[in-house]
Amino acid sequence: MTEGIRQKMAAEKEKMSSMNRQEKIAYIIDYYKVHILIGIALIALIIGVIWQVFFNNREVVYHFAIINEEMNTESDRQMMDSLTEYFDLNPRREEVTVDSMYNIPYMQNEEGVTVNLDGSPSSDHSTYEKFFLNMSVNAIDAAVMPESFMTYCNGLGRYYSDLRDIFSEDFLSRYEDRFCYSTDDTGEEYLCGLYTDGTVFDASYFARNAGEEMIEAYGKQVLAFPLGSKHTDRHEAFVQWIFEVMTMPEE
Repeated sequence: MTEGIRQKMAAEKEKMSSMNRQEKIAYIIDYYKVHILIGIALIALIIGVIWQVFFNNREVVYHFAIINEEMNTESDRQMMDSLTEYFDLNPRREEVTVDSMYNIPYMQNEEGVTVNLDGSPSSDHSTYEKFFLNMSVNAIDAAVMPESFMTYCNGLGRYYSDLRDIFSEDFLSRYEDRFCYSTDDTGEEYLCGLYTDGTVFDASYFARNAGEEMIEAYGKQVLAFPLGSKHTDRHEAFVQWIFEVMTMPEE
């Protein structure tokens, strides 16, 4: 086998000896193009791995969940960009996530069938499971939801912080007219959230094309902060973003 390789190399050398420089380059590229392409692909792969490991490992510094509104990934992306700027993040190192992919069925009709907000039967519980799984691992920092869903959650257990435990009295006084109180499964009343009237999370805005009946079905929306949030230091800025930046556009 070694002798065969030597003979092949000698033949290649003799063949190239009669070529000029330009012809040699063209011949090498043509003869070894598969090897060159494989080499380029391997180099690109190595560079990609290095980039992901050392330069693109962004930390999620806040996660915002939007419950039972219109599922819109483009709107989610725009809000992520807005929050990144508002939080003054380094986009190479830090990121916020906004997820509206939570169409959670939680109400039952008179026959005991689980239904969506429009009254249609629902058999898809995947986002229900997704939400409570994320809550159980403290992956959600803030959430906007129908007040009726807040009431539903409180019937299951205590999932949300009392705002008096996470914000100063002075800060809360600015939003006193938005206070939403609810009772947890032990019967204790607490300040569970802030109504989002007048923002893009107001049903009269996001469901404006669905008709008055659907707007009424959505009801009032509440901003709440799950227990166990890992980024409580950003809660105040997030509240300000909701009520200062995400105001309902004028018609």
